[in-house]
Amino acid sequence: MGNTPLYLANIIWKLEAGDKLKKGELFDINGFTVKLTVIKSRANRAGQIGEFVYDQVRGYDNYLTNLLYFKNNKLLSGAGVGLYFSEEGDTPTKFKLGNFKEKLKENKEFRIFFKKYVRLTFSDFINKDEDIFEDIENTLGKHSDEEKPVKTVKKKKKRV
Repeated sequence: MGNTPLYLANIIWKLEAGDKLKKGELFDINGFTVKLTVIKSRANRAGQIGEFVYDQVRGYDNYLTNLLYFKNNKLLSGAGVGLYFSEEGDTPTKFKLGNFKEKLKENKEFRIFFKKYVRLTFSDFINKDEDIFEDIENTLGKHSDEEKPVKTVKKKKKRV
């Protein structure tokens, strides 16, 4: 087998278990953080690192992973039990890391804000090349499916 699988792979990730998370501490879950490193990629830059939160009961937790990103990149204001997003407005919802998911469940406005804030924050990581749609239309023609009616072919009956 040799080096062939490594050579042919389009992407290789390295997952490393990080800090242990215990109930009653930081995020109030049993689990750990996971550090993902892009070792090889034909579609992206190698060497990029992401950190995820793994809950041993529910698996990877998207909300806590996003919150960990905000915490590590200093996008949260306040401290301790008074954390909040300053972009939320005049009366921000205060929370601590351990009760964050409870606040999301009980406060609909906060949940909507958080989802929009995540989308806004991570939109920089998404390719926003708007010309791609023009290229598709120029190649295929606008509404190409509507202009050309689909021809149906009648099957001939077999004689027995």
